[in-house]
Amino acid sequence: MTFMCVMVGQTFVQLRTTESAADASALAGAQQVLDGGLKACSRARTVAMLNETQLVSCTSDASSVMVVVSQKINSPAIRRVLPVVTATSKAGY
Repeated sequence: MTFMCVMVGQTFVQLRTTESAADASALAGAQQVLDGGLKACSRARTVAMLNETQLVSCTSDASSVMVVVSQKINSPAIRRVLPVVTATSKAGY
């Protein structure tokens, strides 16, 4: 039972880390949104990689960027049930 609690706790922490990476990627992309959607999504991808996540999708318009990032679960025991966690974030003017 203790093992399961530790695994669930680690997964929760990893989910929060992935959400933080999504937020950082969206904010970084939003800083570039006035330079165009490609530059905004390129910057978001760079920040996602620096946070050890993958950018799954990125959309931008004239004033905002929305990103989806994912990260593989670290724990092999949990990975069988939940292989990746994803998070979405939007930032803009």
